[in-house]
Amino acid sequence: MPQQTSLNPVLFDEAQTSAEQTGKQRIAASAQLLRMRVRFFSSEPGDWSDATLRTAEKAIPLFEAHGAHSELARAWRLIGLVHGIAARYGQSTDAVSHSMTHARLAKDARLIARNAVGLASSALLGPTPVPQAIAICEQMIADGLGDRQAESKILCTLAQLRAMTGDFVQGRTLYQRGRAMLRELGQGLNAAANGIDVLQVELLAGDLASAEREVTADFAFLERAGETFYLSTMAALLSRVVRDLGRDDDALILSRIAEGATAADDVESLALWQSVRAPILARAGRTEEAESLARSAVELSQKSDAPQMQADSLSELAAVLTQAGRFDEARRITEKAIAIYQLKGDVVSAARSARRAQQPF
Repeated sequence: MPQQTSLNPVLFDEAQTSAEQTGKQRIAASAQLLRMRVRFFSSEPGDWSDATLRTAEKAIPLFEAHGAHSELARAWRLIGLVHGIAARYGQSTDAVSHSMTHARLAKDARLIARNAVGLASSALLGPTPVPQAIAICEQMIADGLGDRQAESKILCTLAQLRAMTGDFVQGRTLYQRGRAMLRELGQGLNAAANGIDVLQVELLAGDLASAEREVTADFAFLERAGETFYLSTMAALLSRVVRDLGRDDDALILSRIAEGATAADDVESLALWQSVRAPILARAGRTEEAESLARSAVELSQKSDAPQMQADSLSELAAVLTQAGRFDEARRITEKAIAIYQLKGDVVSAARSARRAQQPF
């Protein structure tokens, strides 16, 4: 996920107003973009995605007229971030690729490295098959990013991809390397957010106790910091871990934390907390509510091009239907999830779902 910003939005408002008053439209547009970025990743209420896209798309022709590659790189990156939050990873990849082109023309090494992180993330979360996504990440690292923070994030992305192939030893080695680098760099927020990578790898590996133990401090850090962008995903994943350890009451508390931290336009987190909570409700006898929530998550995921989210939400719906005694329907939905996992190349999740489908009810 992209990094949250702590810059004061009032400064950008003042800069934009001043630039507009003096006729400096390029500076005004730059200030407005920065202001939208602050709003997009802050706790300000509202869905800022559409407004951010409109602002960036309006600014691009102005920047093109000035040959302003640095500003163009930032505008396209912001568009990529908006599409990423909405789980539109194909569009995100296209926008970040545009950003990368302009960042190179501007010789902006820092932005080149950050775009590399964005492309790696889209390769992981989008429809790119796992073997190809692994090759993309490994090539970025081999090319040398010149940015240890970016390298650490790509290592953690690669950790998840390796875990999907069943190589848990390599997956753990990679996230431990990335985690150590972030801590050495003093990246408090990013180091804590890295707990998301740990949870994803350990959920695939099936070591739930280690997953909970490893990220407890990260979760507490994000809560104390009042951070919500990463917390929403971490709380939902941790809810799944605790649920699968058999502690539904604790899992429900974490699920509510995830719900409270999730922005209206964060499709991934919305689908995640809904799908994770649904089987908890089903086990508590709230079958109708559970199915409604699970189907809402499936509907959200189907609007994306995020195969893992699609397959995971289908798997959770199947769990709800199984709890309700609707076994044939649960098997059919599980088979759909397996097909999606296989197409992505997540052999671990595909095999796990296949084992569940074969279990007697």
